Amino acid sequence: MSARAGGRALSTLLSLRHLAAETARGQYAAAAAERRGREEALHAHVDALAAADLSEPGAWAAAVARRELLRNTVVRSRDDVVTARTAEDDARGQWTHHRRAERVVEKLVERAEAAAREAERRADQREMDEIAIVAHGRRHLTAGGL
Repeated sequence: MSARAGGRALSTLLSLRHLAAETARGQYAAAAAERRGREEALHAHVDALAAADLSEPGAWAAAVARRELLRNTVVRSRDDVVTARTAEDDARGQWTHHRRAERVVEKLVERAEAAAREAERRADQREMDEIAIVAHGRRHLTAGGL
């Protein structure tokens, strides 16, 4: 594989890694937003439970049932928060994984670019050396009377 083809392959791979990292970052952001929403819902349910009034005259059984329903809602909301936190942690882990993979390819691209620059510098130096050798030879031939 030529250096140029290798560079294109690395650039393509870098683009794919970048896309994967950006996708994972978006999924992480969405998971974090979902967790925040679940936490807000939990707080609202806890506040509703705390505000539930059992002192309604003649409707004590209904108030107890409503309070039990709110308690169950709080329990489900807590479970939802735990699930959302787990999903957020998983998404963060995926984003970290993809970002590290992207960085590895970035380093390979940097090394390949540096190697290409060095190869070009060496080729330029060889060309300048050849020109100097030819010029020296011409001066030597001319000075020698030929």
